Amino acid sequence: NDQYGDTSCIMGGSAGNRFFNAPQLWAAGFSTPLADLSSANLLPGQWTTFVLPALSTTSVNHIRLDTSISKTGSAYFISYRTPTGMDSGLDAQYQLAVQVHRYDGGKPYVLRKMPVLADSLETVQEVFPSPTCRDNVRPSFAVRLLSKDLVGQTAVIQVCRWDYWAQKALCV
Repeated sequence: NDQYGDTSCIMGGSAGNRFFNAPQLWAAGFSTPLADLSSANLLPGQWTTFVLPALSTTSVNHIRLDTSISKTGSAYFISYRTPTGMDSGLDAQYQLAVQVHRYDGGKPYVLRKMPVLADSLETVQEVFPSPTCRDNVRPSFAVRLLSKDLVGQTAVIQVCRWDYWAQKALCV
């Protein structure tokens, strides 16, 4: 994956009126997770539901999954992107989509550790990671898009993690 290939983000080499992505906002101290999930607070084999606000509408705007959940050595960030506010110039391919980013950096922002757009969920009932997932790294969790409220600018998602193969069947 191209570490600068996230063209949904101003730091990913894009032009136009686009906002930072969720890991960059978090690392710079501009946003706070709606939920900061770890293996201690996200039970395995169970779907947990969250309502995500659009990334550019509030500073509490994403879900962060720490490395204890992903089992890949990376943290993951889940956010919802709409063409509003600082994201008003967002390309059509990224509009009204739940984005899943993989990030190996921490706080403060580490310039050499760029976030990677692992996948983008546009369709209701779509699940990450999917067989056509952009990212070749496969974490030990799944994200499912349940609905999008275009008026309220929110997306309802579920997150499920597994510790061993038998639990994975409950999450896909």
